[in-house]
Amino acid sequence: MDSEKDSENDVSNLFKELQKLKEDNFTWFISYHYVKNWLYHLFWMTSHQQTLYIRHHDIILTDNTARTNKYRLLLCLFVRVDEHHRLRLMA
Repeated sequence: MDSEKDSENDVSNLFKELQKLKEDNFTWFISYHYVKNWLYHLFWMTSHQQTLYIRHHDIILTDNTARTNKYRLLLCLFVRVDEHHRLRLMA
């Protein structure tokens, strides 16, 4: 079966896993928007990431890239500088 037409693709597996994690821990934040099985928006934060955002909200950087992966989807990375001045990637 063609993987691009497979309903159990990477994105749906990720979405299902995130929903399961949220069921296990209600403090997770998940935001999504889909229409007719097309996912247009997916964002999540663990409770730890939320705490870090509250503490370091003034030094979070974002990088958005569109249509460069095999699914031609947007990729948005959040990076913060910790108190030791090292860069860390946040999911």
